[in-house]
Amino acid sequence: MSGKPSGSVVGGLVLVAVGLGLLAVQFYGDIAASAIVLLIGLAFLVGYWFLDSYGLLIPGAIMTGLGVGVVFTENFSAPESVGLLGLGIGFLSIYLIDRIRSRKNRWWPLIPGGIVTVIGVGSSVASMRDIVATYWPVVLVFIGVLIIWKGLRERQPSDSGPQTPVQ
Repeated sequence: MSGKPSGSVVGGLVLVAVGLGLLAVQFYGDIAASAIVLLIGLAFLVGYWFLDSYGLLIPGAIMTGLGVGVVFTENFSAPESVGLLGLGIGFLSIYLIDRIRSRKNRWWPLIPGGIVTVIGVGSSVASMRDIVATYWPVVLVFIGVLIIWKGLRERQPSDSGPQTPVQ
């Protein structure tokens, strides 16, 4: 039996995540409604994590980034340019996640990610000081996630098996 779950397991996880998200809309209203795109993006990222399919990383990262931007814009009085920043960071994260996980150099997401991020930053320079002052702890969360990721990667056994000395 393989260490990776089957496509049907991941598909089931995606349906559970989407169903829970839609159920949350029924009970929590506005914030949950704005988080639907974020939840769907996270479901794709879960699929990518388990199946290691680049085709799931792309919509997962884009929708998660955009979803974070929408949640902040609609629920925390952030300027609308935060949505653009989220989208740009979503594209940039495709490159970063793929580079860390597969060690491949697929650079294409840097182009739309860079353009959209620059536009988002340019649109929000006046309000950027307020965003940084309020949401700077996100940097700590991001660094923590990277440390956890690195720690988990180091825990995985190597593919070569135990080494025996050569005589």
